[in-house]
Amino acid sequence: MSTLTQGHRIRQDQSARKAASSAAGRRPYLIINGATMVAIAAIALTVIGILYLIQTSEVAQLGYDLSRLQSQRDTVTMEISELEYEVARYESLQTVEEVAVTQLGMTPMSNYEFIEIQQPAERNLTIPAPAEPEKQSFFERVVDAVFGVGSAESERADMSQYTLGDD
Repeated sequence: MSTLTQGHRIRQDQSARKAASSAAGRRPYLIINGATMVAIAAIALTVIGILYLIQTSEVAQLGYDLSRLQSQRDTVTMEISELEYEVARYESLQTVEEVAVTQLGMTPMSNYEFIEIQQPAERNLTIPAPAEPEKQSFFERVVDAVFGVGSAESERADMSQYTLGDD
């Protein structure tokens, strides 16, 4: 063997010894053996169990709250139905007459007369023409615009075609 190959081999052996001695000198950070694995598994199962119990109790509490709210809704719905019935009862003519007589002291009308009204003699009544609006000066229109005073102007439809009464 040549001295070159021998020197190379010696260096490799020295570097391997250094690596082995440094690995033996360093302690591993965490040694995991069977007891450690069982302890970690027990802790994990305990945490999962506690979370499950918390979630289950929360769901049960929400169920109780839902039941309580449904009961309140049913009670309020019943009250609304009772109030609607009472309103309908007070709107009936018989109840109105009863309240008028008993509470307000009114009496039924006994003397009444019918009045006849004649139709107008002229069936086609005409609608008068609208009055011409006053003409404003330029200055008055500017002042009105500044202060927000407006006027509505539109062409009126011909209303002479409409009549009063039956044809």
